Amino acid sequence: MRSLYDVVVIGSGFGGAISACRLAQAGRSVCVLERGKRWNKTDFPRTPAEVSKSFWRAGESQGFLEYKTFRKIDVIQGCGVGGGSLHYFNVHLRAPAEILGAGPWPREITRQVLDPYYTLAEDMLDSKRLAPPPGRAMPPRTEAFQFAAKSAGRNPELVPIGVYTGNDRLNPHSGIPQTGCDYSGDCMLGCELHAKNTLDLNYLAVAEKNGAEIHPLHQAMNIESLGGAGYRVHFQRLSSTSGGPAQVENGSVEGKAVVVSAGTLGTTELLLRSRDLHRSLPQLSRALGTRFSGNGDFLLAGTLNANRLIDPSQGPSITVGADFSTAKNKIYVEDLGFPEPFIWLVEGSLPTGS
Repeated sequence: MRSLYDVVVIGSGFGGAISACRLAQAGRSVCVLERGKRWNKTDFPRTPAEVSKSFWRAGESQGFLEYKTFRKIDVIQGCGVGGGSLHYFNVHLRAPAEILGAGPWPREITRQVLDPYYTLAEDMLDSKRLAPPPGRAMPPRTEAFQFAAKSAGRNPELVPIGVYTGNDRLNPHSGIPQTGCDYSGDCMLGCELHAKNTLDLNYLAVAEKNGAEIHPLHQAMNIESLGGAGYRVHFQRLSSTSGGPAQVENGSVEGKAVVVSAGTLGTTELLLRSRDLHRSLPQLSRALGTRFSGNGDFLLAGTLNANRLIDPSQGPSITVGADFSTAKNKIYVEDLGFPEPFIWLVEGSLPTGS
């Protein structure tokens, strides 16, 4: 790691990956700090025991999922090169124009402004509606949802997802080998086929090809203003661990500019710590940490009154949706499957009849 870069990017999820990619393509020197490790496709958990160890616990376990609980909300966030893309459910919907035109959204952010960038992201993430892999049909869960939605008087539609379902190929943006989706439903636990177009297969790979440096197991702890000269980012370098306490080494790096993209909670925590604990960014607004919310998702279980077999683990995690909006609320309902190892873990945790 050099001592000075044009830009230091904190976090390698969607915000950090895209920023690092475009800045590197523009000729800037870029350093990406990521607290999680780099995950190879054979590293992802596939057994109940491995699933139980796939969660991030600071200084103890370096899984790619972090589960945080608060008084009114639970949050799942990503840790690793690729951030939340390692475990998210692949769906790429464009925000309704009515949402962007209402409430506290800045007037400058409209669908008309965003649409060209939606198109760029859809191309980079190869976002398309599900086309079954060769020799396979639509998942039973998808067909069951379509039947239920039509029975309720709604119009179901396949949703665009970042999942590749064709024959073996090299990713068109990075050249990394990909195998088509095999319907295993492991999207939440990481895709060992590279069928899921995670950020390490596109934006981050292109960033590295253009000179960006990605430093896994580097957790930013404090941002210090250097006046007009930029910023110094203090970090903890974590040793790779398989269960014991991680060894920590302190370090720092300077950037003429800093992009803070450590997720909603990570970014807010880092900035609050810098402002209020270290007092190294004293001019940050007092509004920091207020007026943010969850992403509007609710996980619900339903029952279909029809003689249909539904295998929740077969196919990509989400494939289809339908608009159930009312006059007062925008409501979009989607199917959702879980990978078999996760189902085994949950079922093994439940008490039996005896």
